[in-house]
Amino acid sequence: MMLNGNLTADAVAYHPGTERAAVRFRIACSRKTAGAEGSVDFFNVVAFGKLAERASGLRKGDSAMVVGKCHNVTYQNQAGEAVRRIELYADEIHPANSGAGVNCFSLAGNIVKDPEIRYTAGEKPLAVVRTRICVFRPSASKEGNNDFFDIEAFGSVAENAEKYLKKGDQVFVQGRLTEHEWQDEEGKKHHSSKVTGCRITYLGKRKDDGDCLQKDEATIASCGGFVSVPEEFGGEDFPFH
Repeated sequence: MMLNGNLTADAVAYHPGTERAAVRFRIACSRKTAGAEGSVDFFNVVAFGKLAERASGLRKGDSAMVVGKCHNVTYQNQAGEAVRRIELYADEIHPANSGAGVNCFSLAGNIVKDPEIRYTAGEKPLAVVRTRICVFRPSASKEGNNDFFDIEAFGSVAENAEKYLKKGDQVFVQGRLTEHEWQDEEGKKHHSSKVTGCRITYLGKRKDDGDCLQKDEATIASCGGFVSVPEEFGGEDFPFH
């Protein structure tokens, strides 16, 4: 993922249980919309080692470009409730001359939920599709770790996703990551995130095309590995290109 925006507070050092230096900060990325004021997306960024040492000099209002990988993180809030969020683990952090919003997100993984399509109301209904993707993240353990992302797409991309894709398929998604926070009527805070897919590319089916596709998302995630892209899906005429 690549972000460009402004820090909402000074970078803060913290101790993740190792001797390695670590800093955390929050970055605001403006997003142009049809409205005059637009919208702003906020992201938690974490850096380690020498990169963290350099990033510790960042202050509130500074502009920065961050390149890294997104992971699902679960922690407890002040009320003791488990909250799941997405954090960007930085591979690169560069000072920027401007905080102009850049939010570029890409991932490759397996669909764990059949795409579901609906249409907006109005004279010109717009197709909207939603699905969920698992990204396998290698780790020191044999099983590794899995990150899950909700995907949303519109128009022809949505229609083609619903028509051609199904649970278990491997895809590459390019789009924008957004996070939302809100309070319900009881004052309880909620958090959600999603990837708005501007481009979806089919990569193939799992090698284990039998039992794996019939199980839950944890089983699909554990099947492991990608397959080669079939030749028939390599041309520019495939509907997702």
